[in-house]
Amino acid sequence: MAEKHNAPGIPYLGRHHFFYGDLWGNRSPIADPNMKGSMIGLDSDKSTDNMALWYYATMEFIAMQTRQIIEQMNTAGHEISSIFMSGSQCQNPVLMNLLATTCSM
Repeated sequence: MAEKHNAPGIPYLGRHHFFYGDLWGNRSPIADPNMKGSMIGLDSDKSTDNMALWYYATMEFIAMQTRQIIEQMNTAGHEISSIFMSGSQCQNPVLMNLLATTCSM
């Protein structure tokens, strides 16, 4: 998709798409059941490319929330230096790269 739009990468294409996924409150690490989700950058574009960018924004949210949990645990005295993944999402190289990069692992 980046080549199709002559962009340096997918993150560049998704720079105006922001998804915050605490749709039913936050359980970890903030533990606030009243938190709400948010989507910034919505428009009327119903294209497959735009839907893919929202999927990418969702993966960014997952990676960033994972980082936030790891940082809180490390601050509390744990030493998390690796993440072990299982399941079908391990076959998603974009998500695995986002998690590795975002969490510095």
